[in-house]
Amino acid sequence: MTLAVDERFRKLGVGSSLLGHISTFVMDNRAESIYLHVKSDNTNAIKFYKNHGFATDKFLPNYYTINNERHDAYRLSKKTDWHAHDSHARPSFLGRVLRLCRGTDSDDDEEE
Repeated sequence: MTLAVDERFRKLGVGSSLLGHISTFVMDNRAESIYLHVKSDNTNAIKFYKNHGFATDKFLPNYYTINNERHDAYRLSKKTDWHAHDSHARPSFLGRVLRLCRGTDSDDDEEE
């Protein structure tokens, strides 16, 4: 999965909202950690993720190939607290999106 927000919509909470929905989906599915990769020179993205509780845990030399050039990356991770997460407290946005894509969601479901 790639998470990106167009420059025109940055600093409006869009990325934080997307990351929040992803975190909810991950906890609903009882994953213990979230891992992601960021180009090592993408300081804005690294700062964004660190502000959301992620920590750099691994340097990945030559991880990306972009336009035939190699780029280093960092792996960042965050432990989830899925044990304390109440998946029934609110509907899962990503869960509904996945059900819609599979054609298993109907108008009879609870409203979001």
